[in-house]
Amino acid sequence: MQEKNLQNRSEPLPDPNEPRWGRLWKARAHPRAINCVWRVLNNSLPTRLNLQKRGVNCIALCPRCWKKEETKHHLLKECEFARCFWFHSQLGIRTSDSPELNIKKWIEELLDKLDRDS
Repeated sequence: MQEKNLQNRSEPLPDPNEPRWGRLWKARAHPRAINCVWRVLNNSLPTRLNLQKRGVNCIALCPRCWKKEETKHHLLKECEFARCFWFHSQLGIRTSDSPELNIKKWIEELLDKLDRDS
């Protein structure tokens, strides 16, 4: 089963020796947030679309806004609920300021911001 899931990945497995992994585990954030980011970078976050790809019978639409498929990008950056969350967080992030960034680059920018603010 695990071998089948690895073959169906749309993205290559991340290299654990990359510098960002060390930065991620040392980030000044709650362990649950760090784990969530790790899951995003490994494409193992149980978004509706990922669940469907793994054979779970569910609707792929985001259960918060019902406007788009729930992908990791939509869940963290596009959904109006996510945008509101990030803006009202202590980081005060406007996700609309960087719509062209893929999720990995966006997370790297968040880590940079955390490094600067600490």
